[in-house]
Amino acid sequence: MTIERKNNLGTIKLDDYIFAQIIQTSLSKSGGKAFHASEKGKLLGSQGVKSSIGEISSNIRIREEADKYVIEFYVITLFGASIRETTNEILDYIEYEMKGLFPGKGGRLILRIVGIKSKRIAPRNIKVVREYESER
Repeated sequence: MTIERKNNLGTIKLDDYIFAQIIQTSLSKSGGKAFHASEKGKLLGSQGVKSSIGEISSNIRIREEADKYVIEFYVITLFGASIRETTNEILDYIEYEMKGLFPGKGGRLILRIVGIKSKRIAPRNIKVVREYESER
């Protein structure tokens, strides 16, 4: 989905690849505790390490509402990693980037943990939601 941002210079269109790149960077900041996943709980890329932007963008959901945007994406966490710390690291970065892109809108970030990785992937269904207000 493409999201448009209008300002005094004109209209800027942001596509899924921009958001996929932000999500990829946020997961890399988690220190290897979280990996990109599909909605069905499959690791993306080679063992979840080298996921392409195309794979990531096809597994995120973006929609725009009246006063905010909603981004939903899926991850698999490493066994033993703190869910609270890991999700806070990921969502803090995404929130910071989105406030820079859309200072006039709030947002809702939905991170779904679809599995826990140890020797195998144990299926889980944990939903972490963060909502925040606009900067202005």
